[in-house]
Amino acid sequence: MVTRFTELNSGTPFAGIVAADDVLAFVDTSDATDDASGSSFPIEVDKLLSWGPTAAEKTGTTYSLGLDDARTLYFSDGSQVTVTIPTNATTAIDIGTRVLLVSTGAGGLTLSNAGVTLLPATPYKTVSQGESIYLEKVAADLWIVLGGTAT
Repeated sequence: MVTRFTELNSGTPFAGIVAADDVLAFVDTSDATDDASGSSFPIEVDKLLSWGPTAAEKTGTTYSLGLDDARTLYFSDGSQVTVTIPTNATTAIDIGTRVLLVSTGAGGLTLSNAGVTLLPATPYKTVSQGESIYLEKVAADLWIVLGGTAT
């Protein structure tokens, strides 16, 4: 599928944030050739660099990561939310899966990781409202954790 992205003001190659098929992506068109009008560039959507599926809003005070959670997840509860990273035996989430957990609720969120190893060895696993935690699965029961503001 080819979608045209138009730069405002000129027909020169550009880099920027675009949206196509509900996916936000960064696009660098420096190697694209312009069409006859000189103002839009054909970009193959399947070659865009993207975070993944559309973000999802989650409710409640407990949540366990699932197979379709390779995306940004927003948690808006007024009480603290506990997000569980399941063991590979419980839920075989693909290695390489990346998840961004964002706390929009007043209660913040914390990670639960029984049976799962986190890197660094003592990561910050709690965030307050307006903060986020990035997770990436690197082995069967091994996840990298970035962000967080408290252990």
